[in-house]
Amino acid sequence: MSADSGHSNSDFDLAPNPVFVSSGVPRMDSSWAKTLRGVTPVGFTTHSISDMNIRGKVQTIESVVRGRIAGHKHIRLGRAAKLRLSRGSITTGGKVTIGRGTLVGVAGGAEPASLHIGAGTRIGAQSVINVASSVTIGEYCEFSWRVQILDTDFHRITYADGRQSTKTRPIKIGDHVLIGTGAIILKGVTIGDGAVIGAGSVVSKDVPANAVVSGNPAVVRGSISNWV
Repeated sequence: MSADSGHSNSDFDLAPNPVFVSSGVPRMDSSWAKTLRGVTPVGFTTHSISDMNIRGKVQTIESVVRGRIAGHKHIRLGRAAKLRLSRGSITTGGKVTIGRGTLVGVAGGAEPASLHIGAGTRIGAQSVINVASSVTIGEYCEFSWRVQILDTDFHRITYADGRQSTKTRPIKIGDHVLIGTGAIILKGVTIGDGAVIGAGSVVSKDVPANAVVSGNPAVVRGSISNWV
């Protein structure tokens, strides 16, 4: 911050007096948020900062604080987003964003479960990541809203011949993968680097690198060299 703003960089590391809403997610006290008005970031003048920019800055700071309160200093956690751990772990390769209202549940059984999210990955609002064994997400992935990543069926099916289905299998998602809104990634799937998953797709089989898939069940529609 600028020397004449009256605030140092340390003022934004952790906010004082966080309050908890009914959802159990911390939100900054409004009186503290108001202190951001008049603060001048380096390279800007006071007159160049709009109220919208200030609100965006407050929301960013709030998301960082939520992540730290949840014990994950590299995770930006949106409002009403929840991290639930039971015999499991969440690790990141750097800064990660988890959108508003998203539920991340990591719950192992006989063996601990694990979730790893690579640096720069952003997970959209109201998504669900449910981990019973292992989910690995690469770097700089983009998930739209209401995406579901499920490495378990939550039950086991016994067939007429006595065979039983496998209840849970690991999911691996490569680097720079784009997943459209409403897509569902099921147990045992591996998605290659640079792939694009179309909106509403149900992915039950592996996806090659740089492939574009869509549909229920998802099938390959083509291949690309990059997406932005």
